[in-house]
Amino acid sequence: MRKVVIDIGGTKTLISIMENGRIKSIENFLTPKNRKELLRILSKSFEYSGSIENLNVAIAGRYKDNKVILSPNIPLQNFNLGRFLSEFKNVRIDNDTVCAAYNLIKKNVRNALLINWGTGIGGAIIIDGKVYKGEGRAGEVGHLRLLDGDWEDRIGGKAFEKRFNVDGVNLQRMALEGNKSAIEKLNIIGIEFGEFIVSMVYLLDPEEIYIYGGVINSWAFMKKGVKKKLEEYSMKKRIYVIRDRYFTLRGCYYLDEF
Repeated sequence: MRKVVIDIGGTKTLISIMENGRIKSIENFLTPKNRKELLRILSKSFEYSGSIENLNVAIAGRYKDNKVILSPNIPLQNFNLGRFLSEFKNVRIDNDTVCAAYNLIKKNVRNALLINWGTGIGGAIIIDGKVYKGEGRAGEVGHLRLLDGDWEDRIGGKAFEKRFNVDGVNLQRMALEGNKSAIEKLNIIGIEFGEFIVSMVYLLDPEEIYIYGGVINSWAFMKKGVKKKLEEYSMKKRIYVIRDRYFTLRGCYYLDEF
């Protein structure tokens, strides 16, 4: 079945045509900080509404009762996105990591935590083969509180420049070039991410943990720190790293089937 599938992320917005789970075409845009400009980009999908009935949308935020109820990294807070996209006959909208989780459920993953580590930190909790949403905010693991903010403020992709005066892409480049300071900074992030995972295990104790997102490009420099922290707490959880830049988009294709 042909569907229009959109992924609105904190950094990029993707508009695609998909059929039977496969991407047929895709357009890539930088996500604007301005709502008017973002809506202009989303309206580009309307050209397909005459020939395709189903539109599935993944957003870097939470959606409930026809409104975006949490969107710290995209300019859609309290906006009725469903109404705006009603050019299509059937519109489904959900959190980006929840959408990505449907990839795992389709592969019979039953109990797991999926973490989207990019501009921010998102999560989806899978229990007995279903995504647990609570009242709409369950799984927003990046917003678990720390004394001076939350985990997203500490180790989310957007925090790198604030902490180290260099963004994640350039920090990785420097590390690949052998810069010892960059390598140490990424190791520190790995140790702190390990602390985060320890907390998740104490809270949920999932059978499996999966992570994906832009920050994973630097995983080679962080995994030792993560492993060290897990061993410190005698935890042997295996972390599966997903290296698929369209992982959210592929899962979002199945959104209207759940």
